Amino acid sequence: MSNIESQEEEGYALYTEKIVPKPAVKYKKLIFAAKFVLLAVFFGVIASVTAAFVYPVIKKAIDIDREPKEQLTIQKDEYPTEAVDPEGNAIQQTTVSDIDAVPVKAEESGRGISALQNVAEQVLRSVVTIDTYRTDVDSILMETESVTENVGIIIGQVNGEYIILTGHQFVNDASSLVVKLTSATEVTAQLRASNDTAGIALVSIKESDIPSNERAALAIAKLDNSYNVKQGDIVIAAGKLYGQNRAVDYGVVAGITAKSGIDNSYEIINTGLAYSEDDYGYLFNTAGNVIGISVLGERKTFAAVGISDLKSMIEELSNGNRIVYFGIKAQNVTGTMATLYGLPVGIYVTEVELDSPAYLSGLQPGDVITEIDGNMVLTIQAFSEKLYQCGGDREIHITAKRFGNGDYKEMTFTGVTTVR
Repeated sequence: MSNIESQEEEGYALYTEKIVPKPAVKYKKLIFAAKFVLLAVFFGVIASVTAAFVYPVIKKAIDIDREPKEQLTIQKDEYPTEAVDPEGNAIQQTTVSDIDAVPVKAEESGRGISALQNVAEQVLRSVVTIDTYRTDVDSILMETESVTENVGIIIGQVNGEYIILTGHQFVNDASSLVVKLTSATEVTAQLRASNDTAGIALVSIKESDIPSNERAALAIAKLDNSYNVKQGDIVIAAGKLYGQNRAVDYGVVAGITAKSGIDNSYEIINTGLAYSEDDYGYLFNTAGNVIGISVLGERKTFAAVGISDLKSMIEELSNGNRIVYFGIKAQNVTGTMATLYGLPVGIYVTEVELDSPAYLSGLQPGDVITEIDGNMVLTIQAFSEKLYQCGGDREIHITAKRFGNGDYKEMTFTGVTTVR
């Protein structure tokens, strides 16, 4: 071998050296693959545990939520109408005032007072105190403070909750609500629904939040037929009276008047009981059943909206439905009015709100409504009940009679309802 060849081999010795990798480098891919497999196994185990234990719990909760919930059902009352003969004339009917009064003995009177006291005690079992909290915007910590304390009445028990009827103005803008059952028992309440037109609201409390002994002491008030209330009836008022919560008093129905509302009409039961500012309560008959809810406003005596006029609305609100709006004010054409003024028996439209569904359908003041979707409705009370059942954003057909050329002609009007 020449010197030149020997020098060339020495010059390339660096490039011909065999490189042996370190074990850590050599098995790096293998180690990475092993870690990946271990992680996959770990997460697989987690997924299996989740599927075995957590998923059934979540599925059960979803299934429970999907189950049809029990709804509060309230028996409606038919508004009393005059009977008419084939010629449309009112038929005179016998009333309580036509019957001779039966003398009451002194000892019977005493028993009557004692009986009223017993009824009052039972009535108060359904009356609760509601403490309303609103956010104090002036507080840096945004704490809440109690701004009002008022009353409510338990009217139902569904899906593990008590449903409480109270005033819209007390709870509508509350940040939180607390129901006081006794001085020692307070439970958090939830606002379910509210309607400013009728001035009512519904809140609920969970049965599970109430000690069993307290639940046993509660009573669910029965909503009676306020259309049966007559002038001179003895009534019991309970609630916030004379500035005191859960107070009770007795009185007599002084008279009954009517108040027109949107798509409804309300009977107002007036009593001789004194009324103080901020009072709010419920009116009961001598059977201990609810016949009215406080009318607010500047007045000197206690008055209540008849409960029968509110039943359909209460039921809809309690079941999570919004109140359907059509936009009329009306009054009932009785048999006597029909005879005196030559009107058809039905619902006489006195006002149609501008741009309301009724206005857009073509209804006008002076029209007399007789049907809604083919169902006969001869009172505004029956009309509102059927209307609420229609639901919002639905086409409805109104049959009405309109005066023209000396006679009333039947016409059909189509409108699309909305909700409030």
